[in-house]
Amino acid sequence: MTLESLLMLTAGISHPKVQSVLIDAKDSRRSSEDRLVDFVMALDEHGFLGRSQHLGHIYSGLPAEIKAVTKKIDLPLSELRALRHNLKNSAITALLSTEMFKGLSKEDAFVELVSALDEHKLLGSSQNLRHIYSGLPAEIKAVTKCINLPLAELRSIQSFLRLPTTVAWIEATLPDYPREERLQLLLEQYNNDTDNKTNRQKLFQALPNNLSPSIYKGDLTTASLRLDLPEQTVFFDSNEERVVAQLLFKYGLVEKFIEGRNLHVISGNSRISLDFKIGNVFLEYHPLSRSERDAGLSLEEAGERKRSSVSHERYPDHEVIHIWKLEQLHEVLVSHPVLNTMLSPEFRSLSKAAFLKDVRAAKAQGHKIDRAVKASRALAV
Repeated sequence: MTLESLLMLTAGISHPKVQSVLIDAKDSRRSSEDRLVDFVMALDEHGFLGRSQHLGHIYSGLPAEIKAVTKKIDLPLSELRALRHNLKNSAITALLSTEMFKGLSKEDAFVELVSALDEHKLLGSSQNLRHIYSGLPAEIKAVTKCINLPLAELRSIQSFLRLPTTVAWIEATLPDYPREERLQLLLEQYNNDTDNKTNRQKLFQALPNNLSPSIYKGDLTTASLRLDLPEQTVFFDSNEERVVAQLLFKYGLVEKFIEGRNLHVISGNSRISLDFKIGNVFLEYHPLSRSERDAGLSLEEAGERKRSSVSHERYPDHEVIHIWKLEQLHEVLVSHPVLNTMLSPEFRSLSKAAFLKDVRAAKAQGHKIDRAVKASRALAV
């Protein structure tokens, strides 16, 4: 923000008519996003906006007491006005009122909304989904959640998925494979058939609700890394999570993994899940995700988000242990008073060297399984 714009902003804050808007902004019935919009509109109306037309820049120059009752929007004023106007388009309001939209997860609802705005040429010039999300009114934010995906990548994936040949391939191929293998197959198809590359997480985020006449997004999952154990096969999102599972099984802490009961447990009223439940202890392997890094969260804050997700009514007296490095698991196992007593007797005094050897063996076993799965798929083609 230039010095000239900052001085104009400071003068505008003191103007009586702008002050009246600030007083109204303290009305708890107004959302923090709308308070910022009202304030900036008042500055503009009375000639105090200067050259700075970007709400994010304007927000950065506000005193703390105004920031406390507003929320940052990362869009130019003209883009915000256009977005708010376009959200009233009949095609968009019709989408928002459908039972299909209301039944989607917040992330999927955001993808459907952005796709509809894009399809009807209502998206404007912003290419950043995070910035677009920041400009949504509070009532739409309440039923959506931002995804960190470049708009160009979202467009590329969805254009590929709309191709008749892609739809026919999905309909003919994916039903023949387990749910956990379908996303990887679709990823390979996309990476082979287009000039663009993506990964499982991004592809899954970009999927529309309906992929083909009989295949829906819910028929796929990001958990595609297979682990074969005696009398069971389970799937994981990451190699590290799979390693943790292998070690918990080997050390006698988990005899059998049951999805939703001691594996990937929905711990409260939200869609947040915790990796493992061992007795009254939740164990969560969770390094910072890209979206958490972009949001400026620390590892401790990300862990606290997981802890706060636990419903104390459903899981009274449960503890959440958050680790973000495999090496930390050793310290947990040898020092936690409950988990250590649950270990098979021969592992209760497990040395760090023996633990690291088991980690390497688990990683090697995982890679061996991945190679076998890939070879099996190649033979099936």
